[in-house]
Amino acid sequence: MKMKYSQILIAAALVCALAGTAAHAQSAASEKAAPAAADQSAYATAVEAYIRFLPRFYTFGFEKLMTQVPKPLTRPAAPLNQVGYRRSLVTPDLLFIVRPNNDTIYGAGYIDPSAEPILVRVPDAGKRFWSIQLADPWTNIAPGIGSRSGSKPGLYAIVGPKWKGKLPDGATEVRLGEGHYQIVLRVGYSSFENQVDTDADLQKAVETLHGFVVTPLSKFSPGSIPDRAPNSEDAPQPPTSLRAITAGMAERRPLTLLALIRDAVKDPTTPLDAADRTLLARFEKYLNKALQEFESSQADQSTAAAMTRGLHDARRLIDERVRSSKRGENGWVTIKAGEWGSKYLDRAAVADYAIYANRAASSMYPEIHVDQIGDPLDGSQRYTLRFEKGQLPPVSDFWSITMYRGDTLTLAENPIKRYSIGDRTPGLKFADDGSLTIYIQKDSPGKDKESNWLPSPAGEFNLMCRFYGPQQAIMDGKYKLPPVKRGE
Repeated sequence: MKMKYSQILIAAALVCALAGTAAHAQSAASEKAAPAAADQSAYATAVEAYIRFLPRFYTFGFEKLMTQVPKPLTRPAAPLNQVGYRRSLVTPDLLFIVRPNNDTIYGAGYIDPSAEPILVRVPDAGKRFWSIQLADPWTNIAPGIGSRSGSKPGLYAIVGPKWKGKLPDGATEVRLGEGHYQIVLRVGYSSFENQVDTDADLQKAVETLHGFVVTPLSKFSPGSIPDRAPNSEDAPQPPTSLRAITAGMAERRPLTLLALIRDAVKDPTTPLDAADRTLLARFEKYLNKALQEFESSQADQSTAAAMTRGLHDARRLIDERVRSSKRGENGWVTIKAGEWGSKYLDRAAVADYAIYANRAASSMYPEIHVDQIGDPLDGSQRYTLRFEKGQLPPVSDFWSITMYRGDTLTLAENPIKRYSIGDRTPGLKFADDGSLTIYIQKDSPGKDKESNWLPSPAGEFNLMCRFYGPQQAIMDGKYKLPPVKRGE
């Protein structure tokens, strides 16, 4: 039962169409059979496989979505071994990426360094924050190239593990593992006013971003790399996220979703270790039996039922990991990303809620879904986040807090077009005692407080704090963000 990703990535309407009788049959038949004879081995395999393989399902889908275009686009997207460059900050119309970065101008694409080296020309960015993030098919992040790690301007050659040959003179080799990698270029800017794109410094950051030029070695000759990448073409944004499509399929076509996950893991571009292969073989055995039960309308659908329950329970485990704050963390949840090892639940949670989060040494991403008493954050309430004097996040670069809608994990539209707030927000007002209070609510807290206002949507929402260049107090967990307190 091999399906093409283009069949599920075209538009949300295709998923919504699954809500009919035929689409519900898969889930309904499986759930109905569940109490009769639960296959515990099939169930456990589905839980383990969903958690372990979900990141690859997402990266495979993102690569198809972003590379099946004829030319670089600003959304961003680009053919393989090219990059699409944005010319503006992210706004709420970006729906296909959850928890998008609203702090930097960025470009992105996918590269295949196993076929040939990919060259990246790095400009002189001055004192600006910049980074080149390289993420493998399992969302592991390669050691950083960027201002944080002291990287210099010049030519970098990204090569696969088995490539041998001569690189251009002066090129710095960056050797990666197997598979296709996502490449993300990020450039910071110094300030913003309601994040309008006419800000002069923001436009300088856009020009700096376009100074990062990506080209395969086969197209290189001395002097052939231009000083600036061409502007990418504007195009409509995809209408929904792969995460939303996945959630819809989990409810309406769970076995189809599991089959698509299997297909992504079996793709030739997926690097597998021995444990992956062992789990994949067991997963495929039970999945084939479940699909046979369903497609032949067998009376006994115990395997299909067990795998459906396993999928749903795995999704609950992922949600709980993201929302479960440790004692003393004031409701905030932090998962150190990018170097996963055997932390498969953490890897799945970040893939689902903030895919391609960077290594902790470069950036950290605490998030919060609840107020000081554990109730979900909701736009019907008013909240404050108060930093006492001397307790702002200790970072080497900058920090921000971004508002996201609870249903889509995308930016929330608001009347002042402010989607994040942080140390670069001009006009922040500190109290006489040196403290800083951020007002988090749907409506204006009053003209005198709007400089410190982070608008919320009408319904549930969540916040993500980004630490760029986290200092040791953050890295070792000694620094604590304050709670989000609900007003009276």
